[in-house]
Amino acid sequence: MTTAANAAPSATAVLRARGPYKAYGPRRGHGDTTSTLIRTRRTPTMEITRRPAPPTGIRRLLFRAPIHLYRLRLGWVFGGRLLLLNHTGRVSGKHRQVVIEVVEHDRTDGSYVVCSGFGTKAAWYRNLLATPQAGIQVGLRTLPVTAHPLDREEGGDFMARYALRHPRAARRLVRFMGFSVDGTAEDYRAVGRRLPFVRLGPRRP
Repeated sequence: MTTAANAAPSATAVLRARGPYKAYGPRRGHGDTTSTLIRTRRTPTMEITRRPAPPTGIRRLLFRAPIHLYRLRLGWVFGGRLLLLNHTGRVSGKHRQVVIEVVEHDRTDGSYVVCSGFGTKAAWYRNLLATPQAGIQVGLRTLPVTAHPLDREEGGDFMARYALRHPRAARRLVRFMGFSVDGTAEDYRAVGRRLPFVRLGPRRP
């Protein structure tokens, strides 16, 4: 039910919902004393604090722990948030596995977008560049895929949408990856432009 209290939002609420504005006085020749609000594009304030190196030793074992759940056919516990990537080592040519968070899943074409939080130094990312043909497992479903690296602007858009869907996870994630953001979409987009994103598209036999 609409009440008088919520029928008309305050000017402050409108400004918060629509983003940063600059206020200008009344235009010459107009009697209206209400300031004219003009939207401006804010420059991102994102900063790089300290980028982490790919995990080694005990940290690497902890990062690889979800792989064992997938091997026990317990990948369903992650829902659609994590996938198991089966790929080929660029030097050894051996079968490799890694569990990665799903940034976005496109139900229309069945593709999955993932991101390397450790940048271009991550082994799985470099392996996909060398051999794009790979396979993924999401829950109990397996799918052959081909990896397609995305450009900076696409990565920025994906990161901004991820932060909108998972705000708490996004804050923790960017802090872990060594970025400082103010929580706005523009700052998250700036982070995404600095990270390598990959689309894993279904590979037809």
